Amino acid sequence: MALCSEIQCARDAAIHAIQACVPQVALLPVGVERITGSLRGHVGALFVHAQEREHFANGFVYDVELTDAEGRVQERWERLHLRAISGTRLQRSMARRGC
Repeated sequence: MALCSEIQCARDAAIHAIQACVPQVALLPVGVERITGSLRGHVGALFVHAQEREHFANGFVYDVELTDAEGRVQERWERLHLRAISGTRLQRSMARRGC
């Protein structure tokens, strides 16, 4: 029995990729305002493109695109809310760098 479906595992991996953008804190996904597209039936590699939209004292908001090898958007997440749950105090200069 699989621990997660392929779609769930792909989404989890995308969130872990965003975590690398702010290694000084642990992030917990707490919500997303909108998901468009679908990973159903997708076979092959996916690439994560994330853009930080907001930064708060205790978290972040990102827009995320999961694209295929040709750059076609398979799934888009608008306003993924991530809460900082541990780590050092967030510093705006570190959080604002590109990832």
